[in-house]
Amino acid sequence: MCLVTFSKTPEHSGVAKLKDRENNQPVWAYISIIDSCSHKCSWCYGNYNNHDYDIMSVKDFNIITDKLLDIGIKQITFSGGEPTEHPGFLELVSVADSKGFIIHIASHGEHLNKDLVDGLVKFKNVQQVQMNYQGSKRHDQIQGSGYFEQTHAFRLLASAGIETVASITVGKYNIGDIDTIMKEADDLGTTRMRVIDATGRGVKWRKMDLIELFDTCKTAANKLGYNYTLSYDPVYEGDITIPCVQLSNLFMDINTRGKLQYCGAVLPIIEIIDFLNDSPEDILKAYKDINAEYSKGGIYCKAREVTVDGY
Repeated sequence: MCLVTFSKTPEHSGVAKLKDRENNQPVWAYISIIDSCSHKCSWCYGNYNNHDYDIMSVKDFNIITDKLLDIGIKQITFSGGEPTEHPGFLELVSVADSKGFIIHIASHGEHLNKDLVDGLVKFKNVQQVQMNYQGSKRHDQIQGSGYFEQTHAFRLLASAGIETVASITVGKYNIGDIDTIMKEADDLGTTRMRVIDATGRGVKWRKMDLIELFDTCKTAANKLGYNYTLSYDPVYEGDITIPCVQLSNLFMDINTRGKLQYCGAVLPIIEIIDFLNDSPEDILKAYKDINAEYSKGGIYCKAREVTVDGY
């Protein structure tokens, strides 16, 4: 599940986040604000129900972000589901911006039209949007729709000065096209490319040695000038390596119900403690305790233990 990022420069927001870190404290939080997504990507670990789902309220978001500040979190990634499908998406972004968080958004990109991008530009701390990119050949086949809208979003965001990252799920099904996929993403103005191996419902797409997979991607990225590697993967050494963002105490994952959970790609979901009702001190202790427990056998990616039957 974990990812390797290729960039054209050694200094970027991912590296800055690591440099700001002190005393092995988490600095980054994923917040799922909606448990629904209009796409049904075959490789996604999520199994989103678009008829019965949770939406995080502004009140709960305020409580959670206040506690994140107390813990020392500096960056928030809005996630889901699809965060832009939350009816109060821009209001939540405004709350996070007013509190000084660096803001990243993980999106499929279909709804990032001119009006929404114009809304994001108004906030000084919106730094990055990462979008799932599968390339022109397979995008609509795999994600269901939205290739034209996504490519338009890449260009709109680049024009607005918001960093874009192409997040590319790779496996045996598309590794032969990785040169073309990366070239298309580069032409759209992305500044970084992340490659991820599938988990959860997408585990059937894995079927490839991970070192071979990442090395193939690195060769393709290097051809385009993406020569610097930041690895969040326990099996792949980059120029900078954090072997697991969860077990390395780097990031927190918070679901729509306000629960701190172990990495959302690990199924079934492991809820640790309640952000809405517990103190920042208790939350941080519970977070570090479970990471210490799961690290006893060495740092590894628990998401890779997930099978289709275990979903």
